[in-house]
Amino acid sequence: VSQSRYFEGPSGVARASINASTGALSGLSTQITDSGGVLYFDPTMKYVYRSVTAGLATYRVDGTGALAEVVDVDLLSTGAQSMVIRRQTAPVLYVVSELNSILTYTQDSASGSLSQLGAALAVPSGSTPTRIALDPLGRFAFVIYKNTNKIAAFTINASTGVLTSVGA
Repeated sequence: VSQSRYFEGPSGVARASINASTGALSGLSTQITDSGGVLYFDPTMKYVYRSVTAGLATYRVDGTGALAEVVDVDLLSTGAQSMVIRRQTAPVLYVVSELNSILTYTQDSASGSLSQLGAALAVPSGSTPTRIALDPLGRFAFVIYKNTNKIAAFTINASTGVLTSVGA
């Protein structure tokens, strides 16, 4: 039995099949040819999000495992550092940006397209967010700031997905 796996390199994203018994790679093919940044797979494995110069590119994973571009979303050239999706209710994508903000997007489950949810949250001056993580129940988000060595905590509104700071 083979499974598709994706590999990110300096010139894009490639896909290969991995033989589950032997670990042998076959069918290596380039899927995305750009020098984008962070690559994030939706937990359903239907969509892939990748930060690119113009913002965030959304790709659909087809039945063969190939990636097909769906839409580019302008994220104010975010320079995404980390992304995570909360799936407890309507899917919400959280993106931390090197432009010192946290962006929140709702995800259309049928198309994978994203819509920004409210204004970007500014982070404290001198703090650069690098990673975001959610608790397993999707009630809290935690953001790591690299310049201050602090972790900020946020509550997540259960019905809307909006973040509210509870401090660092």
